[in-house]
Amino acid sequence: MYCCVVLWIIEMAAQDPFFAAREELRGKADYIHARHEKLLRLLKATNTASDPGFKALYACLYRDVEAADRQCNELEKVVALVENHRQRFRHIDNNELAERRAFVTRTKQSLVKVWNNLKSDHVKGKMSNDERDFQRSRPYDGSAMGHPTAAGRGGVGGGANGAFIDEQRSRQHLMLQEQDQGLEELGTAVDRVGRMADAMNQELNAQNRMLGDLEVEVENTNEQMNFVMGRLSKLLKTKDKYQLWLIIFLTVVLIVLIILTIYV
Repeated sequence: MYCCVVLWIIEMAAQDPFFAAREELRGKADYIHARHEKLLRLLKATNTASDPGFKALYACLYRDVEAADRQCNELEKVVALVENHRQRFRHIDNNELAERRAFVTRTKQSLVKVWNNLKSDHVKGKMSNDERDFQRSRPYDGSAMGHPTAAGRGGVGGGANGAFIDEQRSRQHLMLQEQDQGLEELGTAVDRVGRMADAMNQELNAQNRMLGDLEVEVENTNEQMNFVMGRLSKLLKTKDKYQLWLIIFLTVVLIVLIILTIYV
């Protein structure tokens, strides 16, 4: 029984690419959730500024969520296409369609939850505090600028100056990090707009081809009608189009009356 079910799934996946895309997206979502749990453990247990593993994991998770969200949007478009053209996809019953819609909705909600957590004030606040603590823990050497080191400053004034310099350096570093993150988000947005423009361009090209084909068909139909009207005018010895159309109309009416007389 199990083998039959497996064979049926393989056969359906070969016929409908949605199944393969769904399994791929499901694997990505599970992978993202596992990495997200690891990120939360590192966020709680380590100093995020001094742990290179956390920074690499945060950046990779950021990109993975965006990629999975794009794939989820593509599947959502496919489901909407099937919903709007039920006659063309009769092999997909309503239960299967509802299950596909539910899967896309659940996956999208889970990705949004991870994304909101990555951008949450809790995570950003912890990263900022860790960065501030990390900068304060590093020894400041101002000898190259003609200033004594923080360790060599004496009295209360020297300690206050060292703390102020450390605070300013920490703020500058945080500002640079926020600018880098903003530039990365801007680059992602530009890429997204570029993909949307490419999709719109492909759609416009497809519509232009359809309009061209329609124009050719209209021209062929006009030529055939002109040929038929010419032959009919020769047969009836007249070139008046109104008379020809009147004759055609009366002929159709006569045929309808004959059919009604026979079958009524």
